[in-house]
Amino acid sequence: MKAFKSLLQERPDLRGRVALSFLTESVMSDVKVDEITRADVLMLDTMNQQMLERFNGSHNIDLISQVRANRGKVFGIGEGLLPKEAYLKQGVIFDERARTYWAHMGYSNQLGLLKYALTQAGVSGLSLPQPQPSLDFGFYYLALGNSELLKHLGRDLDAAGAVGIGDRFRREQRALDRFRRGDVRLRRT
Repeated sequence: MKAFKSLLQERPDLRGRVALSFLTESVMSDVKVDEITRADVLMLDTMNQQMLERFNGSHNIDLISQVRANRGKVFGIGEGLLPKEAYLKQGVIFDERARTYWAHMGYSNQLGLLKYALTQAGVSGLSLPQPQPSLDFGFYYLALGNSELLKHLGRDLDAAGAVGIGDRFRREQRALDRFRRGDVRLRRT
């Protein structure tokens, strides 16, 4: 929602002209079928195939074909259990830019995906940001000799609006510097 609000601040002329709807587990029973089937663009996280099947079954529809029948575009994003070909047969579009925005998430990528979707829906004049890569999933640890990483990480977290976290990393960086200089003394308690 933050990205949508930001977009409306950037382009107030879109207020009242565009709508953003979600189909998630928590709001599935509240979704208006006639609205979602008239979507100009549907971003389908293929990981949620089972939820899509439940939605289709409970409303006796095929959401993908209904959106496409109304001249909407359906984009496959995310990674799901079904092979890509199963979606391609249904007319789902797999666009790497959209998939990259989704895969790396974060505010900039959410805004990028939103602008991308609106551009696909025919809204002109939106500049699409380059997708911003994120860290791969996994376990990360900082080595004592890498205080330069902490300096940059603290700065980047501040820039991203992660209030207080950047300060924490800078404190850790200073502690590592003291440790390397020998200013840290261990004492028995």
